[in-house]
Amino acid sequence: SHLPLVIPAKGLPYYPALFALARYLPGGALDPTFGVGGVVTTGKNEFYATWITGLVLQPDGKILAGGHFTEISDLSSDGLMFAVLRYNPDGSLDPTFGKGGMVIDRFMPKSGSSVHAISFVDGVNPRILVAGGVLHHDLSFTLQASLACYTPNGGACADFGDKGKVNAG
Repeated sequence: SHLPLVIPAKGLPYYPALFALARYLPGGALDPTFGVGGVVTTGKNEFYATWITGLVLQPDGKILAGGHFTEISDLSSDGLMFAVLRYNPDGSLDPTFGKGGMVIDRFMPKSGSSVHAISFVDGVNPRILVAGGVLHHDLSFTLQASLACYTPNGGACADFGDKGKVNAG
């Protein structure tokens, strides 16, 4: 048998914005056992625009989604934050992860943060790695490569970088 395909659906760019996922069966139909009619939307009132940029299917069938959003209170690029969400196989948020199934964070304070990839490292010491960048607002608007590490419950990895984060350069 084949695993169903989970893809990020387009984030909804209005207030409040939502992260959206859709799961398809091998034949191409939406999977009715996932979310509502095969689609899951997740958001908070402070989300203005959302993008899912990474998905990982964990060995236990749970789904990690990484992405970024603009905070409604700061529509400048400083308001760009990232989120890691974990869904149960049925599309519900996993309440054992982060705060209600979500980790909302920045790579550095007072700077825009975007996510480009997410990975789950299984083994004796499982971890969730989030790769992305910090947008600096000097004249060049440079993007600094960054990495964050989280435990399976969404806490920062204490033995990784500075409070679970490493910024290049």
